[in-house]
Amino acid sequence: MDPTPTSAEFEFPGDAYAVVGQLVALAGRLPQAIAQAHGLIQREERAGRLRHDAGPERLRATLRELAAAVEWSEECALLLRVALSDAHAALAPLGSMQGGGGE
Repeated sequence: MDPTPTSAEFEFPGDAYAVVGQLVALAGRLPQAIAQAHGLIQREERAGRLRHDAGPERLRATLRELAAAVEWSEECALLLRVALSDAHAALAPLGSMQGGGGE
């Protein structure tokens, strides 16, 4: 990755702090979104309204794979939130000396 700044990148450390803060919030919402998506699939399956493109014999195996992936995704989302929170905290005291040291 080229560290040379471009016009599309952040200009000040505060920009990075703000964006990482938003990423912390987003990561905190991931488990709920994942659970809601999985909940829909579970409800459809219980109601008998779910099918598999490859036929009914693949449905059960795919649902087990989905459950495992959902569990792993929720764990990873928690780890991501913690890591981003740490990054956000590390960014907090940083500022730029550019333009008189304000930002």
